[in-house]
Amino acid sequence: MIQFLRGACTGTTKTARLHWQGKIKKGMRLPSMLSNYAPSAHSFDYADGVAGIISKTGILLMLHDMLWVGIGGFLGANSRYFVSTWIAKSIDAALPWGTLVVNVTGSMLIGAFLLWTSDRVLTDPDLRLLVAVGFCGSYTTFSSFAYETVILFEQGHWLDAAGSILLNNVLALTSVLLGMVLVRWLTSWHW
Repeated sequence: MIQFLRGACTGTTKTARLHWQGKIKKGMRLPSMLSNYAPSAHSFDYADGVAGIISKTGILLMLHDMLWVGIGGFLGANSRYFVSTWIAKSIDAALPWGTLVVNVTGSMLIGAFLLWTSDRVLTDPDLRLLVAVGFCGSYTTFSSFAYETVILFEQGHWLDAAGSILLNNVLALTSVLLGMVLVRWLTSWHW
């Protein structure tokens, strides 16, 4: 995912560089939340391929990015645990309110943060890695799905947005069910 955040996703490397250099102005919409990320001045281009990754500088810069994502991930995962546990103890109900609160607050956070850092304030890409990928990614992956779907709606891609909603929900629920079936099948064997 970091390669997307550095603008190496097909066709977005140039867009991300222009964005960071200030050549993409307020109000211009990019196709996805991932292309809102711009490479930092010290980052290497992931699109350079194996040579860029194998170089000592490339590895150090990749580790630098991974450190920011890891710190955000640590904070997000622990925040999720705290919020979910606190709500589960506070509200006695059949619906998993803790998960709902985490998904809603995470979606609100990523929407506000990405709008603020792409339309209002040009910020350090390390902060974007920390908050959007690390924190929101571990706090809730639902936030990325929600943000990208809203962007599709804003851009008038109604069918794509509806497909995203349908596919993400149906495939995620189906995957959970398949995972449960697989584990039940594997544990039914007496090895």
